[in-house]
Amino acid sequence: MIFISVEFAFTLAVYFFYAFYPKVFFVLGDSIKSDSEITKWLPVIPLGLSAYCCVDLTWKIIAPLSSSNKELYDWPDFWRLKMRCYFSLILSVICATVSIGLWIFSKVLSHDQIGALFILTLGLSLINTGCMIFASIALRTIMEKDDKS
Repeated sequence: MIFISVEFAFTLAVYFFYAFYPKVFFVLGDSIKSDSEITKWLPVIPLGLSAYCCVDLTWKIIAPLSSSNKELYDWPDFWRLKMRCYFSLILSVICATVSIGLWIFSKVLSHDQIGALFILTLGLSLINTGCMIFASIALRTIMEKDDKS
């Protein structure tokens, strides 16, 4: 049984790493802040992953195939799948918002804050998108297998 999500565990890891080893985030934030081109384009990575997760992957999970959706909708635990998709959408919006905030407030934030927030948004976006990709592949495999039998 899973008690915490991978996303929450990653957030805790970044928080504790930031609390005990802020120098690592300072070095990362310093290198991000020192190059104006990086500051312009680096936040685009979490934004792109969030957009891909919101637009494409959610629909592949909630409505994977047109011919067999009734079986999916009749599944007793379908509500859990929908809740996970909604959680992923909310997490994507949060990551995108923080990424935009990094873009806008990069001059005001300290080096270690920039490093920590970038690692957090990038890591959460990667984990979230990866989970959604794996879920869509697994669901598609299950639904296609049921169609053939």
